[in-house]
Amino acid sequence: MAKLPILLLAAGEALRMRQPKQMLLWDGMPLINSRIETIQATGQPIIVVLGANAPLILPIINQLNVKVIVNKQWNNGMSSSIEAGTKYIQDEFPDSEGIIIALVDQPMISTKHFCRLIDHFQSGEKQIIQSVSANGWEGVPVIFDRYYFDDLQQLTSGEGAKSVIRRYPDKVVKIVAEDCLEDIDTPERYFELKKLFCND
Repeated sequence: MAKLPILLLAAGEALRMRQPKQMLLWDGMPLINSRIETIQATGQPIIVVLGANAPLILPIINQLNVKVIVNKQWNNGMSSSIEAGTKYIQDEFPDSEGIIIALVDQPMISTKHFCRLIDHFQSGEKQIIQSVSANGWEGVPVIFDRYYFDDLQQLTSGEGAKSVIRRYPDKVVKIVAEDCLEDIDTPERYFELKKLFCND
């Protein structure tokens, strides 16, 4: 199996939620713990990027088998967290063949979908493996071959890695993820999704 460290982005302030998303309960545990548990089942190393609410979150994940980066530039947007995480992976996992970028606020994404992405990855082919919903939304989780590490460390906008994907359209492989890609942005949507998909 290819070595593809997973970068779990959890640095945002979540203004629309009016409380830290990472601490929302999902299946009886904080959302960030639920995401880590799901991702750990892939067997890949996990690097968590914290930021705005790091002092609150660190105590609930410091016993888990993950590496943690605190992005002090979190208010510069997602691109700063991707830059920091990619640099860490490049330095600490020199044998990695790529990187998987995931978000903490997509609670319905299963281990199965992560594994499906990994199974489609072919090392050295400069692939970008992108998730696509049943209704055509395209985004994360996404795998970038290590060929794109420099690009990911030079992002200048707050839109994440979409600019890199647009730059190399012929290298993108799209994997359908049904309806599990939706993220949690508001309290109303959180309670709706929790009622539909959560067991607690």
